[in-house]
Amino acid sequence: TSLPELIISLDSALQGSPEAALGTVVGSNIANVLLVLGFGAVCIPIRVDAGDTTRDVSWMLGTSLMVIGFALTGTLERWMGALFLCALAVYLYRTVQGSATAGAPLVGSAGHATAITMAPWHMEAVWLVVGLVSVVGGAHVAVVGALGLATAWGMSDAVAGIVLLALGTSLPELVVTVVSVMKRQSDVAVGNIVGSTLFNLLGIIGATALVMPLPVPAVMLSVHLWVMLGAIGAAAVFVRTGWWLSRTEGAVLLCAYPLYLFFVIAG
Repeated sequence: TSLPELIISLDSALQGSPEAALGTVVGSNIANVLLVLGFGAVCIPIRVDAGDTTRDVSWMLGTSLMVIGFALTGTLERWMGALFLCALAVYLYRTVQGSATAGAPLVGSAGHATAITMAPWHMEAVWLVVGLVSVVGGAHVAVVGALGLATAWGMSDAVAGIVLLALGTSLPELVVTVVSVMKRQSDVAVGNIVGSTLFNLLGIIGATALVMPLPVPAVMLSVHLWVMLGAIGAAAVFVRTGWWLSRTEGAVLLCAYPLYLFFVIAG
């Protein structure tokens, strides 16, 4: 679900709009926590695993602080991007290693280990190509359209990324979360948001900065990065109260998102 953010961020940077690339990542993380996680909890209260949540929330908060700390320098340089990618590799290694140590099977909706049914390899190859072309082509069209609207409406590229591109790229996370909570697979819903947030911060910003240094707009430093940190911090506090996210807490997160969008657009 982070592939659209990756393609859009790279495409924005290569088109000479690194502000939109950074805005897409920050805005997507804000939407993931406030809109997607909040909506999922309003549908069905989300219970989480204490051990996994403590580890993952610590990584989210620590990663957010690291990115903000480097952003305060004014530019995310190539070596910073390489560092972010290394941090992502460490997180993935520790997560997979911990799962393998615990002997966790691939779990289906009924709670039993499941096998993946594969189509003939040539059909899988066709679908892979179709999927990649669709994502890349759609991302390019989205970037061109968003930047065109931003110019017509007098919006900055950073705001276009935060509002238009970020909201669009968060739709896959929203679908996965809604389906997960409907199937009572709350761990999948939370893991989807945690994974997407970490991939956005470390993988997407890292890969984009590695391709092209990312200047950090002043409005990002003064407002949006701190809103992202606040949203992640609020969600962390909520899930630690009884190790679940109630409907009331979800409603607080959900209501905060349109208020944030109003502030961004009105400003």
